[in-house]
Amino acid sequence: MEIMDNGIYFTFPLSTEPQTQNDCRPQQKVSPRFPLSHRVAIVLGVLNIIFVCLLLVQWIHCRGSSRASCANCCSCPDLFMKNGNYCYYFSLEKKDWNASLEFCLDKDSHLLEFTDRWEMSLLLRFLKNDFYWIGLRNKSGWRWEDGSPLKISSIVSNSLIQKCGAINQHHLQAASCEALLPWICKKSLLLRFLKNDFYWIGLRNKSGWRWEDGSPLKISSIVSNSLIQKCGAINQHHLQAASCEALLPWICKKSLLLRFLKNDFYWIGLRNKSGWRWEDGSPLKISSIVSNSLIQKCGAINQHHLQAASCEALLPWICKKRPQSMEQGPQQSGFPCRW
Repeated sequence: MEIMDNGIYFTFPLSTEPQTQNDCRPQQKVSPRFPLSHRVAIVLGVLNIIFVCLLLVQWIHCRGSSRASCANCCSCPDLFMKNGNYCYYFSLEKKDWNASLEFCLDKDSHLLEFTDRWEMSLLLRFLKNDFYWIGLRNKSGWRWEDGSPLKISSIVSNSLIQKCGAINQHHLQAASCEALLPWICKKSLLLRFLKNDFYWIGLRNKSGWRWEDGSPLKISSIVSNSLIQKCGAINQHHLQAASCEALLPWICKKSLLLRFLKNDFYWIGLRNKSGWRWEDGSPLKISSIVSNSLIQKCGAINQHHLQAASCEALLPWICKKRPQSMEQGPQQSGFPCRW
């Protein structure tokens, strides 16, 4: 203690060390740098990444291993054009009509035949001025190779010796069967789903091999080993005659349109003109039609059956429009398909 100028001063030693306070208040714990929830989230994220990578590797492996089988069953061969249930092949070389037919048959296909005007219109978009052989021939009238008459179009003929049919982007043209032209083959996509096993199809030998609608078998030949083999089967290679009592799997064919219909009837392009015929002139063969009166001359449909009705009846209707595009493979020289 010092006394100066009537002032009393006290000197206290001050420690430079921090003093520990006796604080009775509850102390807040310091959180670790990564809480447990964060650690769990990080672990789950890493596991998720690993799982996704495994799935990706497996997907790539499956695509590589199944690419060939998927291509075989779901689509046309490479460089082919696909439309609906068919594949189309445009040749680059030229042959006469009979050699062109043999080429197509060797490939389990046939020279192009049109099922309707829409298919014809769609194919015309891929053609130019050059003519291609198709499966049309003049045998007591112009007929397709399956025996059905030409009705969807007329054909231009300049000579009586022009007995085989060709096509370009403008029209059908009769030509000498010995002329050398490129050709178009048509192949059913169904065959690409089949393997070596045989399946029953709607083909039977009744005074000749015929489909269940009565039309003759013309698009292919059938292998028969015995006269008692009266029913037809198919695998990926060919048609085979078999005993009708044999136990085989089978293939059914059903129109997708019926799944959209209910009990209400809709007008379709079917009319009774000396027999029930479609608007392109072809006869009704795929089904029977129910008729309750001779004045019912027009055809309608619901989910159950075809029904004849008076053409003056007021019904909704169904239109059919040609497709706007075709699925294609890689193109070469401007043509959509190559074998």
